[in-house]
Amino acid sequence: MKSLVCSSYGSPSDLKIIDSPIPIVKSDEVLIKVHSAALNFPDTLTIKGLDQYGLTLPFVPGREVSGTVEYAGKNVLLFKKGDDVMAHMITGALREFTSVQVENVFAMPKNMSFNEAAAFTVAYGTAYHALINRASVSAGKSVAILGASGGVGVAALQLAKAFDCKTIACVGSDEKADFCQTQGADFTINYEKEDLKLRLKKTSSDGIDVICDMVGGKHSENSFRSLSWEGKLLVIGFASGSIAKLPLNLPLLKGADIIGVFWSTFSTKHPKIARDNMNALTELYTQGRLKPSIHKTFQFTEAHKAFSELSERRVKGKVIIKFT
Repeated sequence: MKSLVCSSYGSPSDLKIIDSPIPIVKSDEVLIKVHSAALNFPDTLTIKGLDQYGLTLPFVPGREVSGTVEYAGKNVLLFKKGDDVMAHMITGALREFTSVQVENVFAMPKNMSFNEAAAFTVAYGTAYHALINRASVSAGKSVAILGASGGVGVAALQLAKAFDCKTIACVGSDEKADFCQTQGADFTINYEKEDLKLRLKKTSSDGIDVICDMVGGKHSENSFRSLSWEGKLLVIGFASGSIAKLPLNLPLLKGADIIGVFWSTFSTKHPKIARDNMNALTELYTQGRLKPSIHKTFQFTEAHKAFSELSERRVKGKVIIKFT
């Protein structure tokens, strides 16, 4: 089979497609014939050696796929050969066949395309865990999303809207702001042109209830200062490349919470809750309340271009790599 391999840390152009053996499937794993894979921003960091998992070279990047079950390990009861599934992993997505622990494999809704399924588990799983498990959002709350045009950002925006929250999309360009309006944003803020703290306060006189922060850097503190009493800052990522250092008097004065959101570890430690979350998400999809936004689709032979598109912050929604 063909695999995209990172054998040395560097740029997308350093990735190579090679022949490799089909993975050996353990008793609690499923072998998936990959139809589509989706990239996420952390994938651009892994190929630079900036991951948080201590990966060993060489490895196959990518953490999100959809496809058809080719073989189910002897202890797997949920799936059988021929089932259409979507799955997530730390690495190993960008190859023609991939083996995945059954806890990380989910049935595709019947009306969902393979491209949508590839774009679903990581973004929507992260957003649901953040908003429901960590922040316990409810109708009427105000939710500001930093990096709202990215994969997790779009998912959080759509979910917050589905939960009848007031949504504020915070992005770095007018083009991305326009895009977020099509995804259900009640307000948009271009934090490269506008004062983020002041604009957030104008959208909600009592302050913002929940902030989903995928960006980090200076925007973390600026947005935190707009929080309501007992508001919540959800730390999800650092797309800006900078980790903020917040003055700790700020959460004290606001009675506010700073909450870490690390979905991949959560799903490993709490697989039953993670599966319940995914069931709730697929039901929302079936109801037409969620829909992955596909920015662009690349053929497997052009996978390096997909990495470049994401690295250069041109993506609105998700990029897909197709194998068939």
